[in-house]
Amino acid sequence: MGPLLAERAATQGKGRFNSNFSYTYLQYNEFSGESLDVFEVVARHDADIVGFPDVLDQFEQETVGIGIDIDISVQILALSATYGLTERLD
Repeated sequence: MGPLLAERAATQGKGRFNSNFSYTYLQYNEFSGESLDVFEVVARHDADIVGFPDVLDQFEQETVGIGIDIDISVQILALSATYGLTERLD
């Protein structure tokens, strides 16, 4: 993917006006090759955080499976305008 809006370095010229309107719509369906409709995450306890380091309590051995349905979409409306004050300054 390239830039959404790009302008060249040349000036407009004295007394000239230019306006731009750009609309972009993006919808994300995948993340790292996995579908975002059923995105699964497994949360585990870190055994070194709680209690004694060489003893695992029962709650530290639990895991939590989380299923997430993610819908991400982006709508961008970009507006810009340029007016030439002189031949070299916009």
